[in-house]
Amino acid sequence: MPPVGNVAAQAEKAPAPPAKNVGGKKTIEERLKQKQAEIAARLAAIEGRKKSAEREKNARLDRIIGAACRADETMRDAINAALSRNTKAPKDREFLKVEGWLQSR
Repeated sequence: MPPVGNVAAQAEKAPAPPAKNVGGKKTIEERLKQKQAEIAARLAAIEGRKKSAEREKNARLDRIIGAACRADETMRDAINAALSRNTKAPKDREFLKVEGWLQSR
């Protein structure tokens, strides 16, 4: 007869029986994996909303700052210099030239 006092400790150490899919029911592992996938999808959606909000905030800042800079005639030379240094795309450079914000070289 095995010792009685150590039965609880032995039960904790014993490996769990393998999960069986009986009668079309999902196993614990399947349910946990499904929950994990649902949580991952929710986290991805939250991250997408955060990125979208950040893009909207930056676009708003660009509009406000750009409008203020365009309205201040004393900044025109500094803006032209910054545009000349930082605008690389030929299509953008051509647009700025047509609009009078970039001098031809």
